[in-house]
Amino acid sequence: MKLKGLQEYTDSAVGEGKEFEEQLRRLVSVPSLSKEENHRADLRRVQETMADIAGGVGFETWISDDEFPILVGKLQTNPNLPWLTIYNHMDVQPAEEKWEIPDPFDPVVRDGKIIGRGSTDDKGPALTTLHAIRFLRSQDLPLPNIQLIYETEEESGSSHFAGYLEKYRDRMEECESVLVSDTIFEGKHPALSYKLRGSLDLVATLEYGDKEIHSGLYGGAVRNPVNVLNRAIAAAEDDQGNVVIPGFHAGIKEMEGRELEEFQRVCSEFDVAAFRKAAARPLTSDDPAEILRRSLHQPTFEIFGYDHIHSGSDRPKSAVPCKVAVKLSVRTVAHQKPDHLREVIDVFLQAKVREYLGHDEFTLTVEGQGPLPFVVDVDNPFIEQARLACREGFGADPLFVACGGTIGALPPLQDRFGAPIVLIAQSLLEDGYHEPNESFRFDQARGGVRTMAHYLSSIAELRLKSA
Repeated sequence: MKLKGLQEYTDSAVGEGKEFEEQLRRLVSVPSLSKEENHRADLRRVQETMADIAGGVGFETWISDDEFPILVGKLQTNPNLPWLTIYNHMDVQPAEEKWEIPDPFDPVVRDGKIIGRGSTDDKGPALTTLHAIRFLRSQDLPLPNIQLIYETEEESGSSHFAGYLEKYRDRMEECESVLVSDTIFEGKHPALSYKLRGSLDLVATLEYGDKEIHSGLYGGAVRNPVNVLNRAIAAAEDDQGNVVIPGFHAGIKEMEGRELEEFQRVCSEFDVAAFRKAAARPLTSDDPAEILRRSLHQPTFEIFGYDHIHSGSDRPKSAVPCKVAVKLSVRTVAHQKPDHLREVIDVFLQAKVREYLGHDEFTLTVEGQGPLPFVVDVDNPFIEQARLACREGFGADPLFVACGGTIGALPPLQDRFGAPIVLIAQSLLEDGYHEPNESFRFDQARGGVRTMAHYLSSIAELRLKSA
């Protein structure tokens, strides 16, 4: 169903020099960095800015006083209709790399896009949904009761979010579904994400001896804990990069039925060359199915950093350390259990270190946690309405995709509301999630407004017809 006046609205409100740009500039200019303690005040400031924008659409808003404040906004349109919750995050990644603009928090408009940290992840997509709501209200078109929940800790893992949902339960309405727009197109195709990986962040610490010793006196006569732990970790993968830790893949379900059909459709559309260009390095395979399985549907086991070893000058320190800590990242997939994974990794590394040293005179610990993976059944009426909305808003049927990234808030939202979660992508891969020169294109924003308007209106129509 075409929504009369929608094209005219997006043309007038979204673009260079228009209201959408001004509002997104306000949001991006707030350095809402959840990973940095000296920016805690900015987390509240960005929520206050968003409250002001949402208030102009008609929402009554409230902001918590927590370290990572959440915003709850409510717009009741019809007491006979159910509530729909819209989730977005207002915190952003650090922007320490070299950018093509002087200041990542002083956005620049160029080539039909706005460049700045947080423009596409996740402030721009949040703003398009508010514009969709404003359009529907201005035309007196059907709209469900809408509840906004914006958080400010997503880029740090959302570790407090489940607690906030429980702490402020009385301030929230029960809802029939949840809408999220923090995902990415599959190439040039609209995308509905139904599965996301989790992120188990571990630190493996090996202590061997009680002090550093001179490498010229003892090197070769003692084992270096850095070498030993690296060797143990390297044994976790075979020559093809497959994780071979016993029990590591427990619980993973093979794709079948509609999920397998949708996966094959994505494979047929997948642009290997574009993916390779974006990765800026050789791939492990040129087969689309193999690339997508590895990057979206299988868990990973990777080293991301070291602690307790010398790194303070150009020349290495001539000492054998007694302790090393290795930062490990495990991207988990649906149905894997973090506690089980931590245990099997611990058992594997303990055995390997013992094997290499030939004795038990060491201490090895494996500790850590992280956001859980997420999956939703693709066969539900809300996802079907989202498919139709993408066709109207972006001009093409969407692909149903898994996502290799993590949104830590989704499992808590699923537990809190027990409702289907629909993820409608608005950003492109080249928009630069977590990268320098992150941007959000105005043509994507216009498509996002149109898609969200059709989706929200169709949800209201669905319930009005069944009433």
